[in-house]
Amino acid sequence: MSALVTPGNLRSALAAIRTQDSALAACDGRLVRHRGHKKVVVAAAHPILRTTYNVLTRQTAYEDPGSHSFDRRHAERVRRRTVRLLEHQGYRVTMKPPAYE
Repeated sequence: MSALVTPGNLRSALAAIRTQDSALAACDGRLVRHRGHKKVVVAAAHPILRTTYNVLTRQTAYEDPGSHSFDRRHAERVRRRTVRLLEHQGYRVTMKPPAYE
């Protein structure tokens, strides 16, 4: 399968990253800070092509993992990143486990 970027692929990638609560939109939010909007749109076209290929060859329905799928898989990384962002803004952060009743 070739990952050819065409105007149609770019339009579908742009629509996918603008969709609320989707995995590609969450990916856009993380990457656009570092790479820029245009590169993120091109980068989003590739997973769309892979997913389309897999759905068509396996004849399965597509299930979007949701915008929090990355956070669920990488909870510790997200926790460290959030603490670092808050400390960068001048806050002192103390981590405590949640209190259960």
